[in-house]
Amino acid sequence: MRVAALYDVHGNAPALEAVLAEVESEAVDAIVFGGDLASGPLPRETVELARSLDAVFVRGNADRLETPAMSPEWDAARRWVEQQLDEEQIAWLANLDFSAVIDDTLYVHATPQDNETVVTELTSDERLAGLLADVEQSLVVSGHTHMQLDRRVGDTRFVNAGSVGMPYEREPGAYWALIGDDVELRRTEYDLERAAAAIRASGHPLAEELAAENVLTIPADLVTVGRVGKPHGLQGAFVVEHGSEDPERFAVGATLIVEEAPAEILESKRAGGRPVIRLDREVPRGAELQVERAELPEPEDGSYYVFQLVGLAVDEEGGRALGHVEEVTPGPANDVLELDTGLALPLVDACVQEVDLASGRILVRRGFAGAE
Repeated sequence: MRVAALYDVHGNAPALEAVLAEVESEAVDAIVFGGDLASGPLPRETVELARSLDAVFVRGNADRLETPAMSPEWDAARRWVEQQLDEEQIAWLANLDFSAVIDDTLYVHATPQDNETVVTELTSDERLAGLLADVEQSLVVSGHTHMQLDRRVGDTRFVNAGSVGMPYEREPGAYWALIGDDVELRRTEYDLERAAAAIRASGHPLAEELAAENVLTIPADLVTVGRVGKPHGLQGAFVVEHGSEDPERFAVGATLIVEEAPAEILESKRAGGRPVIRLDREVPRGAELQVERAELPEPEDGSYYVFQLVGLAVDEEGGRALGHVEEVTPGPANDVLELDTGLALPLVDACVQEVDLASGRILVRRGFAGAE
């Protein structure tokens, strides 16, 4: 049986139309919509098109429109989507099934437990195995992160179909998966300019952002290397807070990305042990200073970038699971690992025994996390 897995359309009707045209040429036996169908710039058109098909629908975290979104801006956008749909369409989205099983495949929006947990290439095998422990099927197909993924833990294969309408990939297009004797991760090209024009004309509160960044181009893979701190002197220089330790990162002539636009460093020095720089344009205090991830040099042995640590599982000697790294924050003496369980652990050799990026795991010594 051949199944087209279409996830995270997010109200991008032109992208969905293009994928459905390709799906029709594949003569599939079933179509599964894996959640987050309408929440985007063209919700009514998208819902009507999807419901015109003989398809299976799974509920995503954004399909219950009454729930708050991840930020005030996106919550306002979700309220706008509500206004574009009638009561019957809103209720239909909210009451979609959590999961579906076709042949030996389980279709969920995020994980078999919920529709919000994030699974990426950085998720450890141990963590993923735990999420799939009660699954009876040999294949799980998900979405939610808007990034295609194909992994196996034990006897279970975990596939992320990607996003039809709002992909976080390196190339624009509509991403989906064809499930049959094997799994094919697909990308469909479509008229991006036409889609962007329709999105801009939709009235969606974030229309310009969606058109420019999520349709015409894919946002650069950026890493934060510091933040704009307090002013230093009268010529526009400022102190870099939480800055990278790489001495070349803030050298004269280097380029940083600030508020999605490049800025060149015109002056650079150090004061009080921290970089002080002046850029070729004014930037607001608190703004993130970023670079493309591809520009970063390989860290020295025993050193790590923050983005490499976020998401890793943290275990204590003896096997006690402590949680996952949610953030790495600077402290007066050392950086601190902030875990999703509320624990805070010092990022020092006395505490951290091992960092294993390959397995997505940090091992810490006993005595730092308190008693069980």
